[in-house]
Amino acid sequence: MPELRELYLGHNKIKVVSGMEGNTNLKVLHLRHNLIDEFESIPYMENLEYFNVRDNKLLKFEDIQKLSDLKNLKALIISENYIIEKMGQSYFHECIIALPQLQRLNKFEITRDLRYKSFLYTKEKYEIEQERLR
Repeated sequence: MPELRELYLGHNKIKVVSGMEGNTNLKVLHLRHNLIDEFESIPYMENLEYFNVRDNKLLKFEDIQKLSDLKNLKALIISENYIIEKMGQSYFHECIIALPQLQRLNKFEITRDLRYKSFLYTKEKYEIEQERLR
C-alpha cells in the first residue's frame, strides 16, 4: 500500500515489524502496546514523522540507532520499554544524540538547551569509559 500515510496497529500482539518496505509514504506509525523487541524494515520508511512504540519489549539501543536514517522523524515515543530499564536515564540523552532530527522524545520537546545537555552528558560518559579502559 504505497499511498498509506497513517497506520495504527496498537494492541495487536505484534512481535516483529517487517514487510513494511513498500510503505515509503507512511508518515505516522502507531505500534503502541505490542510485543515488538526489534525493528527490521523501519529504515525503509523514509517519510515517517511520528513513531510510537510505547509499551513494547525493545531491549537493544541498536534498534533505536536504526532510526537515524529516518531524516523526517520528528517524534519518537518509546516509553515503557525494557531498554529504559536497562539503560536508565542515559537512554534519553543517547537517543537525542543518536537521532538529531527528533523534535520530541516521549512527552518532551527537544530544545537547544536539552540537546546541549545531552551532548555534555554523552561526552562525559565517553570520557569516563575511556579512562576506565586505560
